[in-house]
Amino acid sequence: MDSLKVERWQTDLDKFQRRAAELGAQVLVETAEGDDELQLQQARKLLASGVKALVLVPHDADKAVRIVSAAKASHVPLLCYERLVRDPDVTFFIGVDASVVGHLQAIFSHAAGAQRKLRADRGSSADGNAKILHDAQMRVLQPLVDRGNIKIVSDTWTKDWDRRRPTRTCPRP
Repeated sequence: MDSLKVERWQTDLDKFQRRAAELGAQVLVETAEGDDELQLQQARKLLASGVKALVLVPHDADKAVRIVSAAKASHVPLLCYERLVRDPDVTFFIGVDASVVGHLQAIFSHAAGAQRKLRADRGSSADGNAKILHDAQMRVLQPLVDRGNIKIVSDTWTKDWDRRRPTRTCPRP
């Protein structure tokens, strides 16, 4: 796991563990708390312990390619959960269509009477889903910006999806 600081990940993990237990599987959990090197060490430790499969929620999808390589070298199937590591050796991916999610977020926020001034928190630059979400949101919002219906006052990448920790402001047209 990348982190369990956000309630969503704890909920997902709890459900995963319950279902795995129903199926007779034992689940070993490691949490890297956003540390890519620690996540790699933890994956190597699990692989060395003889796990039959590795489920990965990568912190940084680009850096996690090393984990995919380690799993392949150990002949262990690797499932990416929610954050895809773009590597041909990923055995399976399960997640949502981030483009559809971003599209719906923008439609519903505007339909719900969102403020005339919006702040676009892009999410973590280490998560490929963040760019997909943002691009889909902007396909809906940009025409509204162009017509002057709304104004985006801030467009910022954040560290680990925490909007209180901006990492880079993105220029707006």
